[in-house]
Amino acid sequence: FCGISRRMRDPYENAAAFYRERTQNGNDTVDKFHVKFIAVNCFYHTGQCRKS
Repeated sequence: FCGISRRMRDPYENAAAFYRERTQNGNDTVDKFHVKFIAVNCFYHTGQCRKS
């Protein structure tokens, strides 16, 4: 993984945990927004995601 991906791991996991706690505690506001976390890492320099 690249350096940026490694540096973003902790903030990414903290944000996911923040919303997970609110959803599990019955916060219907978060449920209405359907919060999802998706990570993309482009391994290939010539791959489609690097070109976009």
